Amino acid sequence: MKDFLYKKYRPKNILNFIGQKVAKSFFFFFYKKKKFPSSYIFYGSKGTGKTTFSRIFSKSIMCKKKKILCKCKTCINFNKNDDFNEIDAASNRRVEDISVIFENIKYRPIYSNYKIYVLDEVHMLSKHAFNYMLNILENLPNYIKIILVTSNIDKIPETILSRCFKIFFKKINKKEIYLFLKKILKKENVLLKKNLVKEIAFCSNGSMRDALVQIDYILTLKNFLSFKDIKKNFGLNDSIYSCKIIKYIVFNNEKKLFSLLKTIFNNENNFKNIYIRILDKINKIILYLFSKKYNIINFDKKFKIFNSVKIDFFLFRKLLIKEIKNISVIPYKENFLSGIIKIFNHINIQNRIRTDKLLSRKF
Repeated sequence: MKDFLYKKYRPKNILNFIGQKVAKSFFFFFYKKKKFPSSYIFYGSKGTGKTTFSRIFSKSIMCKKKKILCKCKTCINFNKNDDFNEIDAASNRRVEDISVIFENIKYRPIYSNYKIYVLDEVHMLSKHAFNYMLNILENLPNYIKIILVTSNIDKIPETILSRCFKIFFKKINKKEIYLFLKKILKKENVLLKKNLVKEIAFCSNGSMRDALVQIDYILTLKNFLSFKDIKKNFGLNDSIYSCKIIKYIVFNNEKKLFSLLKTIFNNENNFKNIYIRILDKINKIILYLFSKKYNIINFDKKFKIFNSVKIDFFLFRKLLIKEIKNISVIPYKENFLSGIIKIFNHINIQNRIRTDKLLSRKF
């Protein structure tokens, strides 16, 4: 393997970009009209292709021949093109940095149709830098295009948002990720268990980059690790754990929960994956309880056990999301166990309070 897969299979043009139908639809609409807004915000979760799409978008509209698939001098030398400027806003967050970057904005493009500025992780800019950006956005020449890329749109001032064309990059469908992984593994003549590839697609949490990085990880270590070790790392048995954990928390079965936690603690598991699987099941339970009432979706009969439960599943979900963030920062088994115990105590304390209130009512 000469190059890592996440680099090798990064899309080079709009036609081989996986997912993001809305973003591609906007691109083709603008492309057909030959009119492009001056400023954009590409926002969404990490690994969904925002930065890659900004490069593809820039390359396509900068081409003087105005072709999507082109081999002209401008397109071939795109990475060395002085008309394209990609800036990491996390490292250039001060107003002084931004003013230096945009000091040549008054000059027209040399080789291309437009001069383009892409600011990655733009939410990291300081307050004064955003004020400077606002002034730039209000006075953009027609030959300048600015693309702001962020994974945290809540930190972007409303004054900036109102002046940009917003394009949301949603998480890529697990099935799309699985099919793409399957395709490239076949191309690379690599054999991996179907269950393992599905698990990677599931655990990638909608990020194609994360999925490809995990495949790279396995291909690097598969000659040194057994399939059993790989299974443990990717938590192929974690689905069983997640179902049982939910059941024991919801039905307040402390003894069985701690017995299961002891088993998990003694094995090397992918703890974040267990949390993600629990969250996936909780989302399905919430949907089931509401669809049952309004007859929206037909769900599996196994969810019937939750019909009579008086647990606040929205609170359960909120607590889980918090613990997923914690374990992403500190992925220790002790952190996982303390998180599950916190959720168990919180859920059942709330349930006892609710029950006590009901019992105290006069009939």
